[in-house]
Amino acid sequence: GHFRRLHVVDALPGQLAVHPILPLTRLRLGVVEYIRQLQRVLIGLLDDFTIRAQTDPDHAGVWVDDRPIAFVGVAVRDGVSLFGAYLNVDVDLTLSRAVRTIGGPATSIARGRKGPLRHALVRQRLLEHFAESFGFARTELLFHAPDLAGRQPTPSPQERPWP
Repeated sequence: GHFRRLHVVDALPGQLAVHPILPLTRLRLGVVEYIRQLQRVLIGLLDDFTIRAQTDPDHAGVWVDDRPIAFVGVAVRDGVSLFGAYLNVDVDLTLSRAVRTIGGPATSIARGRKGPLRHALVRQRLLEHFAESFGFARTELLFHAPDLAGRQPTPSPQERPWP
């Protein structure tokens, strides 16, 4: 069968790394269309949190005005996607000043909304948008790098679910 996994890990504290593992060839998706679809997923997710975001035709990613909120880039090997995006959920935005980005200083979901932000809700909504956009009935959420050869990973003592 087709494998459909969504690898979600922390990058910077408060940043969500999203690495969909998809058989793009079987899904009949080219790299450009895959990037566009992934950007639409992120825009739909941000809309759930009342953040109006858009794409920039000259740069991959998702933006709120001129501020990047999600960085999109892909790696594809043998027709399988191996990378996807980093989404700023509640990252320390002072860190973005030290990193040169396209556009203005970065922003985050937490900065764009009032009230508490539950990370589990962001992950859940991401899975829902992803499954709907790509037409999947089921997705898998992983907190470790998957071994596509089928071996079970040995969890390290420091592994923990995202809060």
